[in-house]
Amino acid sequence: MSSDKKRKETVRRLIAYAAAYKGRLVWLFLCALLSSACFLISPYVIGKAIDNLAAASAPFDAGLLYRQIGLLALLLVFGAAAQWQVSGTAARTAQDAVKQIRLEAFRKIGALPIGYLDSVSSGSIVSGFTSDIDYIAEGLTQGLTLIFSAVVALIGSAVMMFVICAPAAAAVIAVAPLALFVTFFISRRSYKNFREQARLTGEYSALMSEYAGNSKTVKAFCYERRAEKKTEEINLALQAASQKAMFYSSLTNPSTRLINNMAYVLIGLIGGLIAALVPGGGGLSAGVLSSLIAYSAQFAKPLNDMGAITTQLQAARAGAARVFSYLDVPDESESIDAARTGDSRRTVNGSIEGAIEFNNVGFSYEKDKPLLSGFNLSVKAGSAVAVVGPTGAGKTTLVNLLMRFYDADEGKILIDGRDIAQMPRDGVRAAFGLVLQDSYLFTGTVRDNIAFGKPGAPREAVEAAARAAYAHDFIVKLPDGYDTVVSESGDNLSAGQKQLITIARAYLIDPPVLILDEATSGVDTLTEAHIKRGLARLMKGRTSFIIAHRLSTIESADQIVVMNAGRVVETGSHTELLEKKGFYSELYHSQYKV
Repeated sequence: MSSDKKRKETVRRLIAYAAAYKGRLVWLFLCALLSSACFLISPYVIGKAIDNLAAASAPFDAGLLYRQIGLLALLLVFGAAAQWQVSGTAARTAQDAVKQIRLEAFRKIGALPIGYLDSVSSGSIVSGFTSDIDYIAEGLTQGLTLIFSAVVALIGSAVMMFVICAPAAAAVIAVAPLALFVTFFISRRSYKNFREQARLTGEYSALMSEYAGNSKTVKAFCYERRAEKKTEEINLALQAASQKAMFYSSLTNPSTRLINNMAYVLIGLIGGLIAALVPGGGGLSAGVLSSLIAYSAQFAKPLNDMGAITTQLQAARAGAARVFSYLDVPDESESIDAARTGDSRRTVNGSIEGAIEFNNVGFSYEKDKPLLSGFNLSVKAGSAVAVVGPTGAGKTTLVNLLMRFYDADEGKILIDGRDIAQMPRDGVRAAFGLVLQDSYLFTGTVRDNIAFGKPGAPREAVEAAARAAYAHDFIVKLPDGYDTVVSESGDNLSAGQKQLITIARAYLIDPPVLILDEATSGVDTLTEAHIKRGLARLMKGRTSFIIAHRLSTIESADQIVVMNAGRVVETGSHTELLEKKGFYSELYHSQYKV
């Protein structure tokens, strides 16, 4: 799609969000009509009042003047009230439209494929769904306020000018296309810079989020100066793009005003010539001329307003283009909402025993770099399987494929003989309890974090899960126990404590299949011993995948699968693999070399 078509499509989609509120738009138009009518009649009344004051052939009529002033006051009051309704209705409509965009944006984050989220910085997405949406709100408010009032004002003032003096009206209207051309010409160039500004703002937000979230690492490696330099580079680029965008957009208002001033000069010249050369002044009295000038100002006002809000409109369009680019990313290959209509874990888990089979599976994150090829593995229900191998062997990829974060390129993955590609994603994921190497906590209480996978779980169940994970003892010592609030960074907890909470989270949902991806990597030896005992109870009777680099943690596994370069190179128990003195034996003994 060409850039022009993309811009038009972006504007069309924005209008569609506002058009959903048809009743408000009708009310907005009626109020704009009333407001413009009041302001259109006002110059006529003022002209009559001036002629009344300037009349030399008749006595001054004070009563008529008072009535004219009273009528003018009423027109201005009603016009202002109607304009207030226009502004308020436009603001409400814009905010409701933006609320809908925000809702769609939040739902979209949940529907985006993991592969896409892995390829785009979270800061960029957050910036698109926050600051860019704010730009949309401001632009929509200004645009809706202007568009209805502008149509009525332009048509009404043009008609009134033609009624008063057709030659002068023709001169004013002839100049109008020049103002429109200047506005269009400048806006096309400013849009490119606003789009670049939006992109760089996303990069800057991503960088700040990265540094703020990893401040300890930045300080530990004395990276502050380099971080400042990198930030400064993006900041300078952002400054340059913003300056260009503001410069071009700021040209619009003075340019259109200059053109409108030319229209005033033409009115003066044409009106003066008619008054001087046409017998009887051609009906152009002082009051009529003042009305004509006022109508020309009203005709020019929408054009001037358009120039004044060009910055907001261009920023809104650029922001909308970014937001829609995220919304247009294809969702995961099927709806992820199917299992959210009830307690999906209870209904799905009851039918799953946990026998898992990889049948000739092939997969790659990048097409030209295959990772798994012809991968085969059979796991009995209720058995504990450890997956080991060097970095890059494909261990974590198994987790991604099992939970359908990614789909296999070739072959099948079966759970109890059912192809997971034919099952709802939520149905597949509900069957697994996952404990990752990176223990992530959400802002909320300790209780909320443990019950994350099972909202509304009773207090007793939460505490039982914490006891099973050996987390209860340290939780009750926190300032507010289970009601202690932790942030997403969990700065008030140690790495081991956070890991124990995530393990308790897995305990609570009681999944038929358990995946432990380096689940004990962040804890000390004593805590690891506690966790191993707890995990032994948790794994009993359920299929378990244990991914570990520390081979001492998987010695009791029923089966150890040794991977290298995306293939299974050895399988067996710990004792059997050591006796083979193969790849596993080499890995095992390398961890105990002095």
